[in-house]
Amino acid sequence: MAIVQVLLIKICGNIFAIPINQIIRTTEVPINELKRSKKKLSVLLDDELIALLSLKKILGIKKDTPRSPYVSIVIIEIKNKKVGLVVDCLYGQQEAFIKPLDQPLKWVRGLSGATIMGDGSVVFVLDTMNLI
Repeated sequence: MAIVQVLLIKICGNIFAIPINQIIRTTEVPINELKRSKKKLSVLLDDELIALLSLKKILGIKKDTPRSPYVSIVIIEIKNKKVGLVVDCLYGQQEAFIKPLDQPLKWVRGLSGATIMGDGSVVFVLDTMNLI
């Protein structure tokens, strides 16, 4: 077990956690500021074009969510390149006791552990370095 500072995010009503040490920054941008090139989305932040990936698609969540005029983005770095993960909502930040996953879940790519929220619900902790 480890105590880790995490960012809670929401995707289609499901809450996930990302360790803060894996995050460069978070932001919300108006949907009209997104750029599209060859079916790929990106956003210009601080004079840098950052590719966007849908965390909903990466996790294989098929449920639709209502459209918002803003897009919530978690910026991470993978192989020395910044990438923006699009999420439905930035839900908050907190310290969490992270328990490693046992079999068969420990073989699921992109999950590093789980934590239990104050209401008793289980939240999976994402390992963004191995998710993409």
